[in-house]
Amino acid sequence: MVLCLVAVALLASGYLEFHRLQNTIPTYRTRNPNRPRFTPLTQIAPTMQHALVASEDGYFYQHHGVDWQALHRALRVNLRNLRFKQGGSTITMQTARYLFLGREKTLSRKIAEILLALEMERTLSKERIRELYLNSARFGLGAQDIGTACAVYFGKKPSELSLGEAAFLAGVLPEPPRGREELTPEKVERCEHRALGRLAHFFSRYYSPAQIERAYRERITFVWQKGGSSP
Repeated sequence: MVLCLVAVALLASGYLEFHRLQNTIPTYRTRNPNRPRFTPLTQIAPTMQHALVASEDGYFYQHHGVDWQALHRALRVNLRNLRFKQGGSTITMQTARYLFLGREKTLSRKIAEILLALEMERTLSKERIRELYLNSARFGLGAQDIGTACAVYFGKKPSELSLGEAAFLAGVLPEPPRGREELTPEKVERCEHRALGRLAHFFSRYYSPAQIERAYRERITFVWQKGGSSP
């Protein structure tokens, strides 16, 4: 009985949060997130866009905001571990969290995130959601948008990224570093290879095995390794 009451309370809290924020979603057709830089999608390298989708949400173009299978897998893992170990969030769900909900990990917030994602997919195009995500995501080292991330890590514009650099930025999203000391060679390789492996699977029509292999061999050089300093 107590568990049922708790579940009802969490559901109600999630629905209330959703209804509080629902009417703000249409404004994001034209409004941009309040970030230090905003980079239009047309100024972001296709390699970065592809690497993002492959790494974070390979079925982004097939679902309508929520990947129910991924969510079910995450729920099972979390129940086994009795804590939030996996989120099962799509790019749309993550965008809803970045724009509206913050980082708090609670069941009521997850419910609100799901409802907001479904409404966002009904209101916004896939391209706009991808654009909003890239301009709101936490890439580490204080970068909360793709323009700042490219400048901080590589001293480049988002349109200038190589395939290896794009793969690293996509791969670092699940574990963004707080400081340079966290970017060990092992972590850099892990982040890059994670994204490249998924890119080869989900975007094989765009990237040949030879291109992926060259990206695997590409040496990622950060701006501070070139004698510069990150902003």
